[in-house]
Amino acid sequence: MARWSIVSRAGRDWGIWDGDTPEEALLRCHRDAGYGSDQVRLDGGQLRFADQDAKELLGDVCDWDIREVD
Repeated sequence: MARWSIVSRAGRDWGIWDGDTPEEALLRCHRDAGYGSDQVRLDGGQLRFADQDAKELLGDVCDWDIREVD
């Protein structure tokens, strides 16, 4: 399992998260923020959102600066 640094595009550091992929790490970050599987889930290696509003609120991996750390 890798470790990933997640930073918002606005520059806010959301910490280091474990996951085999950036998607897994971001999902853990979203879960820690209180968003459940009714809002976002991992399906086939991709994040799936309940609707467009949830996707805009939470953001997919392309909306964050996610980098693997040692």
